[in-house]
Amino acid sequence: MTNLALGEEKNTDKGSDVKTTDLPNVEQPKTIVSQDLNIEDLLKQIRFAGSAEEEFAKASLESAKKSGGKDWGKAAKFYGESAMFKPSTENLIGYAESSVMTGRIVGDKKNSLAAKLQDFQRAIKTYRVAILLGERTNQPLAANIRQKVDANITCLQAFLKNPDPNSPVCNLVSQALKESRIK
Repeated sequence: MTNLALGEEKNTDKGSDVKTTDLPNVEQPKTIVSQDLNIEDLLKQIRFAGSAEEEFAKASLESAKKSGGKDWGKAAKFYGESAMFKPSTENLIGYAESSVMTGRIVGDKKNSLAAKLQDFQRAIKTYRVAILLGERTNQPLAANIRQKVDANITCLQAFLKNPDPNSPVCNLVSQALKESRIK
């Protein structure tokens, strides 16, 4: 099976009783958005995902839900793994949210802010891809989820225009900066 969204080959033709631990050469992704997400590739990935990929995606999604709010880095990792094997609006949105909240300390405060700004830019891209994926799969986001995603995008964009850690523009940015110990 080819992971088309990321251009990786994965041999997973072992049948439907494959456990997630049996998937060969499963690499732990640093980030699913280290390169631009291509909606066409994600749609192909959904169509060609076999039962092993689907099982792995579900297991990763459950692990992500358990980690969220406690260990944002772990949550981002599991949401990312889930999205790599069977992209969905749920795992893409979860990935965007958890990667915003992940605390990354890189050198001094200035470098930490620069890293966080990159996280915010990637999250915006991921949110937009999730919206588009929902529309293209005829499973648009529920109104309340779409409203939250739109609010998160607006919040992150506003902070990117004026990245002053002493005056965050919304609760999401305030929490993210606190998690990263930037404030």
